[in-house]
Amino acid sequence: MPQTLEKIHEFTGHKDGIYSLVAADNEDSFFSAAGDGMVIKWNIKTAEAGLVVARLSVAIYSLAFLQNQNILFSGTRFGGLYRLDLNTQKQTNYTELEGDVFSLLLLNETELIAATGNGIIYKINTEDGSIIHQTKLSEKACRVLVKHPKENKIASGWSDNFIRIIDADSLELKAEILAHANSVFSLGYSPNGKYIFSGGRDAILNIFEEEILEKSNSLIAHLYTINDIQWQPNTKIFATASRDKTIKLWEAETLNLLQMITASTHSINKLLWVDNYLIAAGDDRKIGVYVLQ
Repeated sequence: MPQTLEKIHEFTGHKDGIYSLVAADNEDSFFSAAGDGMVIKWNIKTAEAGLVVARLSVAIYSLAFLQNQNILFSGTRFGGLYRLDLNTQKQTNYTELEGDVFSLLLLNETELIAATGNGIIYKINTEDGSIIHQTKLSEKACRVLVKHPKENKIASGWSDNFIRIIDADSLELKAEILAHANSVFSLGYSPNGKYIFSGGRDAILNIFEEEILEKSNSLIAHLYTINDIQWQPNTKIFATASRDKTIKLWEAETLNLLQMITASTHSINKLLWVDNYLIAAGDDRKIGVYVLQ
């Protein structure tokens, strides 16, 4: 089993910290979005300059890509949700939400979930941008959303230190747990859906049995905030990214640390696996591409 990462590319082009990464329309490309309001498309396997596909006048915190329709959604500071048709390079809809849009999650071709800094979770129609349903679950921000790999529910991480499980159809609260001593910044389901991995501002990685939300393991994984957790799709390996400037590669069953990379001079905010490639980006405005060896 491959167990180490080797850096092969470093991309530059953004003029502010990078907050979102999402896979694009083929196995070789991805999008990045940043505080400079730009969305850039990159090719993983070449060192070529990226293509700017959107320029907004406000920081972008989250992205979602509807691949079959070539539609890109951008969630921004102050609550703007933009819908961009990449076929025509035109903005087709704009929806005003309450609070910074920290996380976007596509449920299907017609439904998008958005989480905001005002503690509201929205279900939005992808065609016209209309709000189908919304629920307010806290006075604090919802920082992250992840879909259960097999069941119709969503795990959400909050700045009041809770993980909340919600029904993906109704947005009804199904369960909640006080998960960390500080904000929950990152979540990841195990591929079989039995465990939720969570990372917080307390630098602790917690593992919960999903069905009963009971903690099964915990460790101090980083020095500072764990900003992201991402599973490699073909192995039992996951990666974490932190404000402590490192990426760490873990063996999921044992929680053995396989590799630590000091990957930046600043906070690493986001990770993305595309096949055996790990993409990392953060406050230094750079994007590192690593291959799993």
